[in-house]
Amino acid sequence: MRIIQTKITLLIVITAFVSAILVTGIIVQTRVAHRIVSETQAVSESNALRLTFEVNARLHDKLLKNLAGTDGLSPRVLLANNDPEQFRQLFETYPISFIVVTDSSLIPIATFPEASAGILRALPTDPDAFRKFRSDGVITRYHEWINDTLTRIAVIDIPWYPGITGNQANGILFAGFPVSADELSYQIQGNARLMREPLNLPLDKTITEGKVITQLPLFGWRNIPVASLWLEKPSEILKSLNDYRKYFIWFLIICSSVFILFITLYLKRYYMWPLRMFTLAIKFNDPGYLKMVRYRDKDLASLHQMVMNVFSHERLLNDMIRRRNSENLNAFHAAILSQISDAVYATDHKGIITYWNRAAETIYSVNEQDAIGKIADELIRSRWDDPSDEARQQQLFNTDGFMKGSISQELPNGTWIRVDAGITRLLDCNGKLLGQLYVTRKTEARPAI
Repeated sequence: MRIIQTKITLLIVITAFVSAILVTGIIVQTRVAHRIVSETQAVSESNALRLTFEVNARLHDKLLKNLAGTDGLSPRVLLANNDPEQFRQLFETYPISFIVVTDSSLIPIATFPEASAGILRALPTDPDAFRKFRSDGVITRYHEWINDTLTRIAVIDIPWYPGITGNQANGILFAGFPVSADELSYQIQGNARLMREPLNLPLDKTITEGKVITQLPLFGWRNIPVASLWLEKPSEILKSLNDYRKYFIWFLIICSSVFILFITLYLKRYYMWPLRMFTLAIKFNDPGYLKMVRYRDKDLASLHQMVMNVFSHERLLNDMIRRRNSENLNAFHAAILSQISDAVYATDHKGIITYWNRAAETIYSVNEQDAIGKIADELIRSRWDDPSDEARQQQLFNTDGFMKGSISQELPNGTWIRVDAGITRLLDCNGKLLGQLYVTRKTEARPAI
């Protein structure tokens, strides 16, 4: 009894261990899938945040092109009449922090408002290096800190004389646009921060609980990062994924716990409890139980057998199902053979008939009950119409296990018939002879001899 109890306890432990492994595997796979989806979503939303920042820059570029077409900003006009008051309305209308016009050597010609140390430090000082830095497009952008304000500086060439383009002595227009973290926060419906120290944010750090974080480096005119833009935006998709993952993990844990609890209670109720009763009966010398053991009570023996075979019930059930499937398949094959018009019968290795289909009953006028168990050559005598063909087919049968041809057969009532016959040797998986299979078709009647 103690052995059975140990086996049942071991079964419960193994079930709990396997369930824990399955739950852990599912959780790990779910976590991997969740991470892949989250990273994909993070990249998508990060690109959207970067696009918002780029759209703002493009709007400023459009404004800069309009300014470049203003005759009052041409270097020749500014050298003749540098009146800062004429651009006061421009600063009040557009988000411009400063405008600087220089010659091709980056020497300032005019500054609006008046030049300050912060503005002058934001301008490039090396014409050759700045010429290499400038892009092939019309407008070049870079970022610099002016005092404590990060400024996007857009650069465009302007004609030296109003309305005259293509002159080698062009001027350069610098326009500063302050980068506002509050404005970006409003546009992205999230949180934007500007930091002086550039950061390199790994992809796995761009995802927090329901949020997407994007770090965008901002470069100066020497192509060196001067600041970092930190964008943080809530994501409903990531929040939903996190909630779904939590609920799914809890669902798996609850289902596994319920399953283990059910197995434990079931085994205790139907196996552990009877075993405990047997143990108590033996321990306290229960007269009724001892009497049942002494006289080999059949009910008690059946109960003992049931308990001892707890772990073989599944094997017994599998054997029953396998045998039932085999029987059903054999019945199906027999039903097919019974429907064909050719006579089909089989013999064992001794020539005794083991199968006789319905067409054989019709052709040979012998019922299945009368044919089964008879020797085939005694029940139906056969001879080949062509002796040479018989020898050739017999040689083929010895080598390939199959022969066919026209033969005459004598029925039990003395009547002769002519049939086309095919005979096949039946072997098992080891090549051992099982018997022969005959398939005959009646061709024409032959007069009785």
